[in-house]
Amino acid sequence: LFIHESGGETSILEIERLSFSSEQMITSKFNQERALEYDEFIEESNKFLQEIEDETTKENFSFREIEENEAELRRLKKWLVKIKKRDYFSCETNKEASDLFEECNKVLEEFTEKVYLCEGIVEEKNV
Repeated sequence: LFIHESGGETSILEIERLSFSSEQMITSKFNQERALEYDEFIEESNKFLQEIEDETTKENFSFREIEENEAELRRLKKWLVKIKKRDYFSCETNKEASDLFEECNKVLEEFTEKVYLCEGIVEEKNV
C-alpha cells in the first residue's frame, strides 16, 4: 500500500522453483546485506564494551552510568531484533552478533554489581 501511495509499482510473481544458481545468487545477496548490518552492529557493540571497560578503569561506578549503558543496550537489542527479522537465510554473522550481544548483557550486569557494591547496597559475594 505504501509503495503505491508513493507512486511505485509492485508485482507478485509466483515461482515454484528457482534454478540452483538463481537461488544461490539471491541467498548470497540477502546474506551480503545482512552481513553489512551485522558488522555495523558488532562495531557498535564493541564500542559499548569499550565504554564499560573505560568506566571500570576510571572506577566511575555510578547509577548515571548504569542508566546510560542500559539505554544503549536497549538500543542495541532493538537493532539486533530488526536485523534478525530481515535475516531470512541465517547469515553467518548472525551467531557472532548474538554472542556479542550476550557478552554486552553480561558485562553490564557485572558493571551494575560493582556500582551497587561501591554504593554499599549489596555485600560482596564470598568467592
